[in-house]
Amino acid sequence: NVGLPSDRFQVDLWVNTPRVEQKLGEPTRPALNRRDFQPLYQVEGEADLIRPPERLGAMDFQASGLLAEIPVDFLKLKSADFGLARAWRFFSREVFETCFATGYLVIWLGPVAFVPLFVALSLVRAMAAFGLPRFRRPADQTGDPVGAQGATRLMQVMKPWFLAPLLGWAMVFGTLLILNAFQGLLWARQGLRPDVIALLIGLGAGSEAAAFFAFRRFAAQYPARVLMLASALVSMLRWCAMAYAPGVPVLVGLQLLHGICFSIGFLGCLRFIANWTSEDIAAEAQGFFTMLQQAMAVLAILAFGWLTTRFGPMAYLGSAGFAALGAGLIWASLRMQQPRG
Repeated sequence: NVGLPSDRFQVDLWVNTPRVEQKLGEPTRPALNRRDFQPLYQVEGEADLIRPPERLGAMDFQASGLLAEIPVDFLKLKSADFGLARAWRFFSREVFETCFATGYLVIWLGPVAFVPLFVALSLVRAMAAFGLPRFRRPADQTGDPVGAQGATRLMQVMKPWFLAPLLGWAMVFGTLLILNAFQGLLWARQGLRPDVIALLIGLGAGSEAAAFFAFRRFAAQYPARVLMLASALVSMLRWCAMAYAPGVPVLVGLQLLHGICFSIGFLGCLRFIANWTSEDIAAEAQGFFTMLQQAMAVLAILAFGWLTTRFGPMAYLGSAGFAALGAGLIWASLRMQQPRG
């Protein structure tokens, strides 16, 4: 899975339940027949290099069983066409998460188990969150009072100057998430070799990590919203360049900008929230920001998918426009409320 996100099914074998004991005493079950299942989509291409559809269409959730076709040998597919393998990974994730969210499960309990499993896993996730580091370090470790001038209630900062930059950078985040959903497939269609695509993806990840490590060294010299605005403007220029399907040398430079586009902007947002909120509501404000990110990501991916089917790589001009709107909101916030200090 080097270079690809890793998804796993957890398989639970219930070997001593009443249902299993009952089934063991029954005659042999007939073999499954594909005609008994409702196909979710149609694939194209050769047997070893089948391609998923560009987007998941309307699904019939009334069927008792659904059929989702996937590559037989994923490792072979990955070796032959890395971009296609990446496209399959994200498409299959969308298929199964959509089905699971609707109540389909790969266990005999079926839809009845969805709600208790969802609640149980949510509680596990909440308990695990208590092990995360604090949003801010205590005052006795930094020498500075924590949130001395920050808002103590979320409504105190629910004003245009505070909401605009968070919404603006959430729009930028939505355009960045498009890279995970579409970029490998678009590069493969442009004729890039799998090893080149892997290199480009690695450069973006490396740039992101480097920016995270370097942030502390220079971030204090600039207001948080200035960093967010720089991230939005660089993202806008990056998407404009991507729209014209540049060659590999240009793509290398564009991928190296990912650290500014994502890491600097994201950490700038966290700093902005920390600067204007107290410890009492820091986590609540950050959760609100995460909600904005997810909403803008859904909107951006839906719009980009529609644009891609009609305009190909030129759809990135839509991403550039979306990032430009985000930059405008951040700039407007700076005009409404000056940075502290």
